[in-house]
Amino acid sequence: MCEHLGGDEGWKHIYSLAEKKKDYRTMLEIKKYWTDKRDGKAPQAINLQADKQIVVQYKLDPPTPDVVMPEKPAV
Repeated sequence: MCEHLGGDEGWKHIYSLAEKKKDYRTMLEIKKYWTDKRDGKAPQAINLQADKQIVVQYKLDPPTPDVVMPEKPAV
């Protein structure tokens, strides 16, 4: 995908435009985005504590009313 967006040269050009405008935030975002796409995003740490219980609750649909059949007329 990065090659479709211009590869290294395309990103260098966009970065230089931001640098000329002294747009440091955009420069940082470009570097972060390009590094993530090129090298893969770093995994985030997961902190699991075994002493805590996870409770999963599901909301049930309301009960459907019983179907009442009418009495057959006497013949």
